Amino acid sequence: MFWLRRLLRQKNPQRIKTNTCSKEVAQLMNTSITNEPHALLTLAEAAERIRSTDRHLKMLAAQRKITSYVVGKQLRFELDDLDRYLSTCKREAVSQ
Repeated sequence: MFWLRRLLRQKNPQRIKTNTCSKEVAQLMNTSITNEPHALLTLAEAAERIRSTDRHLKMLAAQRKITSYVVGKQLRFELDDLDRYLSTCKREAVSQ
């Protein structure tokens, strides 16, 4: 947690209070994830991104329907891969 406070101080030179630290951490994490197309997301972050469950995303990775990375024992996903998967799930409307 010490390194995180130091990082936040570099972005905002004012002294950071402990009770506001979690809000600033959340803002920092959201901006870093959305700005980097090759950022690796955790299973929970990726599931939230595509509005699905962790279990469903694990199943997709096991079936190799979505590209995933294994870091240690944890699954990670890239934003580009999630967007690519979502584009394959798109169903076109039938015109009458």
